Amino acid sequence: MVVSLDHPYYSFFTMDAERGIKITNEIVLLAVGLGPEQWGDIRLVLSFVGSVLVIYVLVHLFSWLIEWREARDLTDSLKRFQESKG
Repeated sequence: MVVSLDHPYYSFFTMDAERGIKITNEIVLLAVGLGPEQWGDIRLVLSFVGSVLVIYVLVHLFSWLIEWREARDLTDSLKRFQESKG
C-alpha cells in the first residue's frame, strides 16, 4: 500500500510509527545507558528516566511553540492577503 503525503490517513500512520520509535528509543536508552548492573539502583534508574522525560517534554513544548508561531504568522499573512483582495 502506498500512502501519499496528501492522504488523509498519512498523519495517523506517521503518529503510530513515531510513537513506536520513541518507545523503542526509551527502552534502548534505559538498557544501554544504565546497563544491567545498574538496574538495581532505583535512584539512578529514576533519575535517568526523569531526565529523559524532561527532555521529551521540553522538545515537545518547543515544537508546539514553533508550530504555534508559524500558524500565527500564516494567519496574519492570510488576513493581509484577504484585506488586499477585498
